[in-house]
Amino acid sequence: MQKNLYAFLAICCLAVVLSACNSNKSSTEAENRLFPVKENSRWGYMDASGKVVVAPAFDYAWDFAEGRGRIKDKGRYGYVNLDGEVIIKPSFAYADDFQGGYARVNVTDTTVADVTFDGYSLGRGWTFVDPAGVVFNQTFASVVAFKDGVAVVRDQPDYNSAARYATIDNGQLIVQDRVTTAVFDFNGGTFAPASDSETGKLGMIDLQEQWVVQPSFDELAPYFEGIAAARKNNQYGYINKQGDWVYSQVVPVDQNFFPDRRPFSNGLAAVAVAENSYQYIDKTGKPAFKGRFKTAGNFTAEGYAIVSTAAGTGVIDKTGNWVLKPNLDVQRVEKGVVIYQSSKGMGVRDLATQKDIVPAEYTHIDLVGSLLRLRNVGATAGYIDTRGEFVVPPQFTTTWPFAKGKAIVEVKNELIYIDKTGRKLGAVPANESPYYYGGQYTYVSTEGNKFSFINQDGAKAVPNEYDFATDFEGGIARVNQGASFREEEYIYTGGKWGLIDKKGTSLVPATYELIMPYRKGTALVNVGGTATYSLCEGECEEMVYYTCDGGKWGLVNEAGKPVIEAKYDRLIPFGDNFLAGQEGQYSLLSAAGEVVYEGPFSISLDEMEAGFIPAWYDIHFTTASQNDKVGVLSTAGKWLVNPEYDGVVYKDQAAETPFTEGLVVVQSGDKWGAVDEAGTLVVPADYEGLRNFAGGLAAVMSNGRWGFVDKTNNNVIAPAYAAVRDFQGDVAIVQREPNTPELVIDRKGATRVEADPTITYNYEGFIDGLCAITSGDAASPSTVINSSGKILFSSTLLNEVQVQKGGLFYAIQNNKWAIVNGEGMMLTGFEYSWIEPYTGQDLIRCNTGGEIYYDEMTGEPMAYGGLWGFIDKKGTVRIPLKFAGLEPFAEGLATARSSEDLDEVGYVDLTGKVVSPVKK
Repeated sequence: MQKNLYAFLAICCLAVVLSACNSNKSSTEAENRLFPVKENSRWGYMDASGKVVVAPAFDYAWDFAEGRGRIKDKGRYGYVNLDGEVIIKPSFAYADDFQGGYARVNVTDTTVADVTFDGYSLGRGWTFVDPAGVVFNQTFASVVAFKDGVAVVRDQPDYNSAARYATIDNGQLIVQDRVTTAVFDFNGGTFAPASDSETGKLGMIDLQEQWVVQPSFDELAPYFEGIAAARKNNQYGYINKQGDWVYSQVVPVDQNFFPDRRPFSNGLAAVAVAENSYQYIDKTGKPAFKGRFKTAGNFTAEGYAIVSTAAGTGVIDKTGNWVLKPNLDVQRVEKGVVIYQSSKGMGVRDLATQKDIVPAEYTHIDLVGSLLRLRNVGATAGYIDTRGEFVVPPQFTTTWPFAKGKAIVEVKNELIYIDKTGRKLGAVPANESPYYYGGQYTYVSTEGNKFSFINQDGAKAVPNEYDFATDFEGGIARVNQGASFREEEYIYTGGKWGLIDKKGTSLVPATYELIMPYRKGTALVNVGGTATYSLCEGECEEMVYYTCDGGKWGLVNEAGKPVIEAKYDRLIPFGDNFLAGQEGQYSLLSAAGEVVYEGPFSISLDEMEAGFIPAWYDIHFTTASQNDKVGVLSTAGKWLVNPEYDGVVYKDQAAETPFTEGLVVVQSGDKWGAVDEAGTLVVPADYEGLRNFAGGLAAVMSNGRWGFVDKTNNNVIAPAYAAVRDFQGDVAIVQREPNTPELVIDRKGATRVEADPTITYNYEGFIDGLCAITSGDAASPSTVINSSGKILFSSTLLNEVQVQKGGLFYAIQNNKWAIVNGEGMMLTGFEYSWIEPYTGQDLIRCNTGGEIYYDEMTGEPMAYGGLWGFIDKKGTVRIPLKFAGLEPFAEGLATARSSEDLDEVGYVDLTGKVVSPVKK
């Protein structure tokens, strides 16, 4: 619930910032007059015609805000005015844009190196400067920009410390405490959310700190257009200025769904009515129109909103009608254009003509006043050694890790091999190119949904056009004639597939219902089935998604020659071989079509939805059945576990072997045991439940209670528990009775840590003797405990802890990361934006000044932007944080991007006319 509240407030705060920016007249006037421009790695300003007004002489220059442009020179920050004159000399350690009439600055004697860094790690020396350059003499540990004539200041460098409020009277900075604890955002109005000091409930105060809406809410956002998002217990919705609900929904307490309530904009607001389902309501709380969307954004002043469906992202108007259908990854809509992201880069499309005015080939596009700023951020990459010195200088667009003494790099749109000195070894063969790398040819979709091939210069490389096509894979490409586009679902279906070479010559006529991507020199083909394929327009794991229901499957080689006849109901890649299925019975064939294991046997595909195409290229074994008994079959056609059981359980099908510590769990009837690699049932199938061995012990259930046995089936810990976790090192987390607190026992069953109802153990349990816990004690909400029960680190300021291998954990406070050892001693300060998970490597990547994002596959946090370096497990900086990008070491070298500012920058107007060409 707390996480949901943070997200809720963050959305509201973002909307406040956007609203403030859009309503600031002087800022808009400045944006229309001067624009940052870069020439020869130096920054200055130009006017809207492209004429340079301020000669490029600065390290960096930002957009204007309230009539002042922020600049950086020799590591210090200052400002220029609308005439291009330096009115506040670069003298600050850090400075923000002007907001509310003043700018937040830091006057300490230090330099923040990264131009994108926000300066928040500086824990002292913060104050304000006025437009004339007058700096107030009072300094604070932190300050927040002025809004509605008030700024929040703190005397301690953390956001849980007491806040005071600063105002300016006759040029003097007046700081005072306030009676109420306010979220303090009047949002340009006269009411703001505030917290009652006695109950902790939220209400609304006026400018005199009097309650105008009594404090009875659990969540409350500022007013937007006279309506505020709110929550009271499990009732979610919006209130008016009298505190009455205008819209609300009650969510059952046992339902894991927290309604998202967006601020009102242009009279409408998006509300989540179910998981991934949004609708728009008006100020009476009624649906504004019928449409529902997967995601929904705020309406702009022009009456547009960005929404998404299963087909993609598009733009609607205030009646719910599509202005731009959902087939692009739209980032922004304003002034009649949309800025969108594609797999090739960012582009701009005109809403009126539905045509691109800027091709999708830029890394960043911003709408600044009346101009579009185009940027290509291209810091080049090379390789560094463990001292942080470039062994191979930065000169490549893309780099891959070293393997067997050589690495693949991209230079001038070509892939080549280099050795560890940077010497070029020759071009990379197509079959050795990194997976999903597009190569010399790509495909584009024309207005008529036709696909054609172009080269890097944009010229047509293949004369023919197709109804669907994919990238070249080496010297061949898969193409389709006759496919139809189902716009409402954004999928293609039907048609016939064939193969062409790079001249467009047909190698295989369009005769197949589907040809799948080539892997290991072959491709699956289907005859007679119903195939669909969906082209990804954004950032995707794969560029095309395929399904195929029914028909017969076969295999063709790179010349398009059939190597396995298309006669099988299923043909499933299985390591280097293929599972060939007819009427539910399988044999194992090689990629040349030869029988590896005749079988027959069966495999379970019950969990796969209709049309799903399995691709088990990277697994080593699978569960298989023969004569109604189950075993484990390897990709070489060998039974790793003979088919003699009613079930087999192993940890991971992607592992090298199904055996864990030499044993695998098997089922006989309704009982469980464990068999070794020789096929011996070393743990008899006598148990009601049995889990895989961990540290020489396995959890077993007998008479409804859990205990532990060793590999000789000795009863080490008697079955006495309602629930147990596996042993981790010398301890296990167990539960004596259902719905009671967990406790920790050792390998003899003795209690190490007594059950404590205030402690919840992390789902990962103990890692090398440490476990993250959440405490019901408000004084210690998140910390780490060792296997003896000692709490190692307790702080009200911690947002999160992450236990690592090797007796370390990472502590996170106000989005800053630190390393702590197994004794609770801090090895670093809270000075990093992200630290790479520690798995035993000598050097650990770390980042400062970057932004956190979450990996779509793992859900783990990672960083982008900022500066990168390496530390060791003791927290010592081994390679300074000076690189724009950094990858892990491989064979003694790491790929790194130079931190030099190598952006290409230019401007076009809203018709696509070039005002200032793209330059370095």
